[in-house]
Amino acid sequence: MSRCNTALHGRGQRRSVRGVLVLLLASSSRVAAAHAQQAPALDVQVVDVAAGRAYLTPGQDAGIHAGDTVTIGKHDYRVLGSSAHSAVLDLGDQRDQRDQQVAPGTHGTAHVAATARTETKTLAAPRALPAFQQQWPRATLPASQQTPQAVPLGPAGSDSATRVQLSLRGAGNVPLRGKQDPFAATELRARAHFEPLHELPLRLDADVATQLWLGSNIAQRAGDASRPLLRVRELQAAYGQDAGSFAALGRMRYASRSLGMLDGGHVQAALGAGLTLGAFGGIVPDPLDGTPSSDASRFGAELGYRDLQARLRPEVSVVAQGSRYAGALDERRLSSFVDLYPGEHRVGGYAELSFFDANNPWRAPAQELSAAGIDGTLHLGKVDLSGRVDMQRPERSRWLAAYLPPEWLCTHRAAIPSASPEPCHDNDARYLASGNAGWASGKLALNLGASASSTQNANADQLASFLRASVLNVVARARVEGSVSGSAGSLLQSLGGSVGVGSPFWRDTADLSVHYRPTWLRYAADPNGFVQHALGASLLFMPSSVFELSFNADLLAGPDVSVFLAQTLLTVRPGRN
Repeated sequence: MSRCNTALHGRGQRRSVRGVLVLLLASSSRVAAAHAQQAPALDVQVVDVAAGRAYLTPGQDAGIHAGDTVTIGKHDYRVLGSSAHSAVLDLGDQRDQRDQQVAPGTHGTAHVAATARTETKTLAAPRALPAFQQQWPRATLPASQQTPQAVPLGPAGSDSATRVQLSLRGAGNVPLRGKQDPFAATELRARAHFEPLHELPLRLDADVATQLWLGSNIAQRAGDASRPLLRVRELQAAYGQDAGSFAALGRMRYASRSLGMLDGGHVQAALGAGLTLGAFGGIVPDPLDGTPSSDASRFGAELGYRDLQARLRPEVSVVAQGSRYAGALDERRLSSFVDLYPGEHRVGGYAELSFFDANNPWRAPAQELSAAGIDGTLHLGKVDLSGRVDMQRPERSRWLAAYLPPEWLCTHRAAIPSASPEPCHDNDARYLASGNAGWASGKLALNLGASASSTQNANADQLASFLRASVLNVVARARVEGSVSGSAGSLLQSLGGSVGVGSPFWRDTADLSVHYRPTWLRYAADPNGFVQHALGASLLFMPSSVFELSFNADLLAGPDVSVFLAQTLLTVRPGRN
């Protein structure tokens, strides 16, 4: 009985244990199923890690939202946020280098909710525009509270464009034999350019010099009339721009491109498209001392064209001018100039046509090509080339005839001008051709040049050439210079050379050079030639762009001349940096 009860009791206990196990397994299955339904597993991959955060794919399209958990390796991480295709994790304390499990390319498992957790929120309606009206008080305009003082138009200012140059020049001539007395000359010259007004293109230009000649009987020497105490080369006021519209009044250094000094005025108007049209007129200063004179007057017009944006950058001028002397029409000329600038090169040409009365004293035709020429420069790497060819006839006018001998205005048929109605040759043009070639490389520089001139119906031909070489830094900073030259002409033949040395010093603010130049000379009137010697020195001192001093001295010795020459030039440019 007791055994039977014991056995029954054992079976009952085993059935109770099985029941508990079955209940536990069922409960675990339901919990697991519920967990599986609420947090399905999703494979993710890390694409980047930066600043304690990991960025992975996919994102919201796969069901990953903020607050979900992602397991990578042995650690769980919380999703901070997600977009349609990516999500970001907070690595927390695992972001240091001791945990290498989170790295680009690492895979993990995301536990996401089964249902979408998006919430739709309805935003409040915006405030109507009238609700914003009259929210800010009307601002007080600053000008209504200010009382500025009236200022005249164009006040002078300290930053106006002003350029001043002062120079002191001195020269002396001391004959070493013969009865000639020494003489010297000095000149104090001031050049100034002022633009005193900010708003207006007004400018003032002046070039004034006072000179003093020293020597015994200097007043009785030839040319005394051309040595005035005061000489004014320019004194004018101008308004506007040279390339556009402007007006100028006073002593002009150049009245036009083909005309020199004139006391009068010049006006110019811009026509558009690079064209300008100007007119000028005034009286001609005395050609000897530069004082104002009413003996002759000039007038004319100038048409210009300029286009700096074009490939050749052309500059063209056509000038028509005339003059009056002793109450009658005198000069009548038409001049043209053309300049082209292709790249770094330049080519230019000019021509002048003169008109004369039928009974003019120089036997010139009614229309005469009085001047024409072409010149240019080429820059070809280390080589620079330049050349010029032109023709010129004597500048003839009744005004010039009052100051110059007759033979200066034309070539006469006889050695002594006669009183015949036809004292001049039909053609007395002077022709000139010249060229120059320069080459520089490293320490060596070479320069070769030649020129030839000829005058029709006159024994005045000349042919000349030269070769100059310079070698830099021969010893330290020293340089050596040498040249040979020769000429052959109707009046004189020569053959010479020179050699010199020089060097900069005092931190390149000064330069000193000496040279020796022997020259063989033979005049046409003397069949025997002779040698002339020249020894000279030059000093240049320029410590800054404000101050410049130069000094040159030469000693010439030969059968025809023996003299000591010296000249110096001091230039000061105040206000220049």
